[in-house]
Amino acid sequence: MKKFFVLLIAVVISMGAKAQFEKGTTYAGASLTGLGIGYEKGSFAFGLSGEAGYFIADGWMLSGALGYKYRSAGGGVSFDDNGGGNYDGSGDDGWGSRNYGYSLVDGGSSHSLLLKAAFRYSFVNNGLNLGCGLQFEHVGTHQNYIQLCPQFGYTFYLNNKVSLEPAIYADLCMNDFKNGTSVGLKIGVGLYNLFGKK
Repeated sequence: MKKFFVLLIAVVISMGAKAQFEKGTTYAGASLTGLGIGYEKGSFAFGLSGEAGYFIADGWMLSGALGYKYRSAGGGVSFDDNGGGNYDGSGDDGWGSRNYGYSLVDGGSSHSLLLKAAFRYSFVNNGLNLGCGLQFEHVGTHQNYIQLCPQFGYTFYLNNKVSLEPAIYADLCMNDFKNGTSVGLKIGVGLYNLFGKK
């Protein structure tokens, strides 16, 4: 009997999920990206975004997003081997030997605006989804990144209109991989057919 109820609940949940992924369904969402890790050691990223989408076919959604990202770059130790960094700053000690110096480097931080177009495929039977997008990131006044953005996530429905959507993502920078790439986890809230369907 217990197995029957578990099966019945699974069928009801999958039927509700199927309705959310049908052609013509509208979507609005917001996400918080945290635990972001940059490609460069010691860097960290954190962001917020808003997204709107439309299911063009069963399971297939096209979306656009606007967001903000804070990124801190990694600091560390910079070594100087040109003879100009010994204890008193005098370089060569007169005996033909070289002295090596070091300095602490502050990686700094940046604030970015993001604009993204993406598609997502949702597996109707289990709530898993795969997505990919193209993102433009404007960093301060001096740098722009073009990023390919794959993600793998799950849609957990709280009711027939609201869902929680955790995902693993990567923002793979195509024009400056080391400085513009980040990977991490995000948690989103999705609203399906908020104003009714079609």
